[in-house]
Amino acid sequence: MIELTKKTITILAPIERVFEHVINMENYKFWFPDVIAIQANDTRPHASVGKTYIETLAIAGCDQTLTIKVVECVKNTTFVTQGDLVGILPQMTVCFWENELGCQLELSYHSREPALNEQSPIITRLRENLAPRAEVGLTQLKHLLENP
Repeated sequence: MIELTKKTITILAPIERVFEHVINMENYKFWFPDVIAIQANDTRPHASVGKTYIETLAIAGCDQTLTIKVVECVKNTTFVTQGDLVGILPQMTVCFWENELGCQLELSYHSREPALNEQSPIITRLRENLAPRAEVGLTQLKHLLENP
């Protein structure tokens, strides 16, 4: 896997509330930039491994639709999803730690596409695109959860 970006933020809210908000991927559109829509694609609970969502993203001026699947979920610790966007095969990993202020959250994105490497031009473009969006997204998530 190739890391695309990794960002960390402290949210002044209980870890349980932060975790529950993040694992409900239908909330993703409220805090991560350029997510146009996301909805559950099955009736499994949000934290269930195997749960799928249909996501529509604005990428380079075009709407792209992909399926997101929960591949790992450990309560108040880790949440991992993988998408089927051809040519990128994105993975989002969110790690949670309790600290004296509330919850520390680390958000990272990777490409699982085996045909790509660190020098692939698309990797450079993805890093340039995702890093500021992840920064804005975490700031928006912090605002949402600290000001309910």
